[in-house]
Amino acid sequence: MTPPAQGVRPAPVRLPAPLSYGQLSVWRDIEGLPEERRHEANTWARWQVPGDTGVPEVRRALRALGARHPSLHTVYDLTDPDAPRQSVRPDLVGDTETTASEAGPGEVDEVLAGLLARPFNLTGEPGWRAHLVTTGTGTGPVREVLLVKHHMTADGWCDRVLREDFLALLAGDRAEPPAVGPAELAEWQLAPGRERSRAAAVAHWQDVIASGSSGFPGTDPSGRPVLQATVRSHRALRGAQALAERSGTGLSAVVLGAYTLAVARAAGEDAPVVQMMSANRFHPRWRDVVTSMNQWTAARHPVVDDLDEHMRRTHRMSMSAYRHGMVDVDRIARMRALSPGHEPTCAFNFLRLDHPCGPGDADGALVWEEPFSTIGHGCYLRAADEAGVSLALRLRTKGIPRDLAARIVTDVHGLLASAQQ
Repeated sequence: MTPPAQGVRPAPVRLPAPLSYGQLSVWRDIEGLPEERRHEANTWARWQVPGDTGVPEVRRALRALGARHPSLHTVYDLTDPDAPRQSVRPDLVGDTETTASEAGPGEVDEVLAGLLARPFNLTGEPGWRAHLVTTGTGTGPVREVLLVKHHMTADGWCDRVLREDFLALLAGDRAEPPAVGPAELAEWQLAPGRERSRAAAVAHWQDVIASGSSGFPGTDPSGRPVLQATVRSHRALRGAQALAERSGTGLSAVVLGAYTLAVARAAGEDAPVVQMMSANRFHPRWRDVVTSMNQWTAARHPVVDDLDEHMRRTHRMSMSAYRHGMVDVDRIARMRALSPGHEPTCAFNFLRLDHPCGPGDADGALVWEEPFSTIGHGCYLRAADEAGVSLALRLRTKGIPRDLAARIVTDVHGLLASAQQ
């Protein structure tokens, strides 16, 4: 089971509490969504269940998991738009939905899609649900757990934490004390002693906003549909690994570097401003807290001719930006309002997955997909290292012509795949 966060657990915070920076960031992204799009803030995970484990045993482990992590029984008071609040509700631990049904391998995706398409009521129910896929009717055995959660409840980093805790609880390990939660994180972030860190993050954003970037040039969000193009490739992953070793950087920096080059060519800019997703899991005390800590940071990435030097510079610029990713988004919004028209050129997120998410023959072909979510920037690349097997490059665009979107993602693939040679 995941060990408790380091340090002595503080006294309980006064509830209802303010939102943490990560919770607030998610809420500001989704608060204006119409009812038919509220499900777009849902994320998912799939857990294999070992042995011939029955439905009752899995449900008991899930209930214990919900009791351990405060975020899994937190609800929100959103009546004051300027000051949303959160409350931990232990009485809701048993209210988490855990349905079960028999489903063949070809039917699981359909079941998961149905779970994802249902929004959560953030003010009155736990922000997660589970479905147990059985190989027989009635009590099991359970083959896998489909977990759906609202992004305010848990970000992608938490998937490992939740899975490890679930498996430990399923094995009958002694239950650990309740973990720290987002209300305690919010108290720490807002503490008077952290003003210096908050000021540094604000100063970073002041520099970014002063860059004058006004988004991807020539886009027309009202006149063109949302597009999603994906390239999955063994060769791109091997090339990215070779380029990372050669330049002395990391895999995510290399993929980001290739993306900035492709965007610079497509946008006709020599220094695109990239909005980057930061996990904000640098502090040991909060590394494994179950909540959403994802927030956008940003940096200008000047293009240089030498490829290895471009990757090294990308690494330095991105690491500096990630250090300032934990910030009050309302404060940044007020700053941006003083510079109308400011918008990063593009957006980027890098993920590490524990399994491939597509067909095994990842050969670099471009596939057009139906986007599940349209939240966020109009030129957004989500790249994923799929268990060291392939690199998935998923570009979601709004208002960019189809041929230009295809050119961006295929250019990223081409730059990385050619580096293997």
